[in-house]
Amino acid sequence: MMFTSSRSKERSKGLKEANYILGNKGDVFSIHYSCECFNRSKSSRPRVTSISIYNVATREQNSFNIHVEAQLKSYNCKRLSENDLDASERSLLHRFYKFVNNNHGCIWVHWNMKNSKYGFDALSIRYKFLTKRSAPKVRAQQCYNLDVLLRKLYGHNFEVDTCNSKLLNLAKRNNIPFKGMLLGAEEANAFSAKNYQAIME
Repeated sequence: MMFTSSRSKERSKGLKEANYILGNKGDVFSIHYSCECFNRSKSSRPRVTSISIYNVATREQNSFNIHVEAQLKSYNCKRLSENDLDASERSLLHRFYKFVNNNHGCIWVHWNMKNSKYGFDALSIRYKFLTKRSAPKVRAQQCYNLDVLLRKLYGHNFEVDTCNSKLLNLAKRNNIPFKGMLLGAEEANAFSAKNYQAIME
């Protein structure tokens, strides 16, 4: 009788998911977004400050940034009012969801964008708050959390989880360039300090 452990089942599931993603590279986008500090936000959901999307096959990057939207509206980026920020964030999210509609059925790979505090649900909540309309749906079946996938493949201790960042440690260990990479709190602080270029990088 063949013995199958829960760990081997988990790894098999991870391999199946990884093979599916790698077999459909042309439709795979990695996504990351930055937002205001969770503790300092004046609203129940932190303001979205930038969204970056990367096509795994073509290496093309699409970025949506709140200060770029402000510049397009001829606002003074050094003195943005709450209304200016709302209008700029609204434009940012409009552009993002237009991209989502134009790439219906694609595969999204992310790092712990998993709930209504930080994730696709949080983005849709901000969109509805600013536009009073429902956001186009990103189906859960299209989304893969890279942190969870790596745990399935290599075990729950695949990387040291420190206060610095498991993802940053993973990049260092695998010699992946991470110049300009900011941690979540650093992104929020850069936005508060109006260091918008740092968020873009």
